[in-house]
Order: sequence, then structure tokens, then C-alpha cells
Amino acid sequence: VAVWSSINPYAQWLARRTVLSQDDAYASLQRIAATRACGRADLAVHVLVAGDAGTVCSWDALPGGIRDMEAVLLGLAVATFPKAA
Repeated sequence: VAVWSSINPYAQWLARRTVLSQDDAYASLQRIAATRACGRADLAVHVLVAGDAGTVCSWDALPGGIRDMEAVLLGLAVATFPKAA
């Protein structure tokens, strides 16, 4: 079964190879948490998670899984889209 995700396959490959293989976002999340702890800002941060079939996110990975991100940044808003592929 083939499914078209509306994402160019090359762009998807490039994103997985360059963006998703980095820990920049996790480091940024830690900086936001530190900024909040100092009382300098209270930014709303959202994580959007596709369904199991279409996501590259792990709920339990350490470091950087969804639950780990929630522990790093209290009040992180996680929205799941179980039917998204």
C-alpha cells in the first residue's frame, strides 16, 4: 500500500538526515526551561505529534522523547493527532 503524504520524498529524506538527526531542538527546549526558571519569559511551547504510523517521535526515548520533553519543560502543551499519517 502506498500513501502520499504531500511531502516531497527528497525533502522528507533531507529533513530526516539533517534536521531530525540533530539535538538542537532539545537543547533549545532546555534553554527555554532555564529562561522560565529565571522568570524572564513564559513562552507557550507546543509539540504536535502525528499518529504512530506517521511519526518519528518516541514517547519514551531518553533524551528527547515526548515524556522527557514534558519533564524538562513543565507546562509543555502536547497535542496528538492519532489518525495523522
